[in-house]
Amino acid sequence: MRVTRHARHFDVTAGAWLAAAVSLLFAALDALQIIHFAQLGICIWLHLLLVFMYYVLLKFVSLRTEDRISAGWLQTLMLFFPGIGFAAGALIWIGMLIYRFRDDFYEEYEQYVYHTPHSLESYHINVEAESNRTPVREVLMSSDHTGKKEALFSLLDYEGHNKVELFHEALRNNDPEVVHYAATSLNYLNEQYIRSIKKWTQLLQQNDKSLETWQELFNAYRQYLESRLLTEELAIEVRHAFKLWIARGKLQFPYEPRFIAELCHLARMERDYPAAIRWAEQLSDVKDYEYLVYLTTAEGMYAEGKLEHLSEFAQLWLDSEVEVPHEYLPAIQFWKEMKEQGVPQTDHFFIRYR
Repeated sequence: MRVTRHARHFDVTAGAWLAAAVSLLFAALDALQIIHFAQLGICIWLHLLLVFMYYVLLKFVSLRTEDRISAGWLQTLMLFFPGIGFAAGALIWIGMLIYRFRDDFYEEYEQYVYHTPHSLESYHINVEAESNRTPVREVLMSSDHTGKKEALFSLLDYEGHNKVELFHEALRNNDPEVVHYAATSLNYLNEQYIRSIKKWTQLLQQNDKSLETWQELFNAYRQYLESRLLTEELAIEVRHAFKLWIARGKLQFPYEPRFIAELCHLARMERDYPAAIRWAEQLSDVKDYEYLVYLTTAEGMYAEGKLEHLSEFAQLWLDSEVEVPHEYLPAIQFWKEMKEQGVPQTDHFFIRYR
């Protein structure tokens, strides 16, 4: 298994360093009390008190799963070796934290979607924050009907881009109940998007002078189109309705650039990059939207397979004064390394093999 040395230290929590510092402090206190008190019984009781205090402290310290496991056997060392136990534990802590590597499998494993039984916080935690998790796909393959139902319904609160994909996978499950829960959840999600669009549509019909209301309606349409709930035929109808609202908004606010930006994003969604570039060029002098000319041009090059030109253009964008939005920066940095054969040509380990 490959080891990504560049990932060293990225995941070490402050709690792990605190545990190492407290180990050093308790080592000094343990040594002092052994030197000061001559009676063996008193020394043992004071040593046990320090071990107990250390145990309680770790309950309130945020540690990764593997760090907490390490803390368990380090406490055993501290318990049975008065005097030198804490000192040895501190040195081991520091050694582990200084020389720490992550393997590629674990990096990928963190990207899984997890389900924590009896918790609505299933999808708002890091893989290392808690050990009581199971990947959703494994839950759906299990024989626990209650667990499958709970996992699917709690998945409704998950905000990841692959939520609908997971529900569609559940539709192909061998368990009829899983299929039923997945279909029910997909219908619920669809109704929520439609209700949101209707809500802002009705508010605009009452008062079409509010830019904030227009923006909320556009957000509702965009989220629905990006949800992956729609078939291609339905997506065409929704995009058509979206365009009509944008056109109406442009008539109401002819000098407002966000309406042209919405048309640009809609053209990108339809993969009509020539149209997207034309809309973006109209915003090239507007500070908040000047990046769109670069973005649509780069996407057009990628769609046409002009990878050599794309690499040069991405570098040109990065060297320019036009800021790259955070959500597009990884793609631009990756495109910068593209060559005609379609793979990054670089010696940087992370880009070549991630």
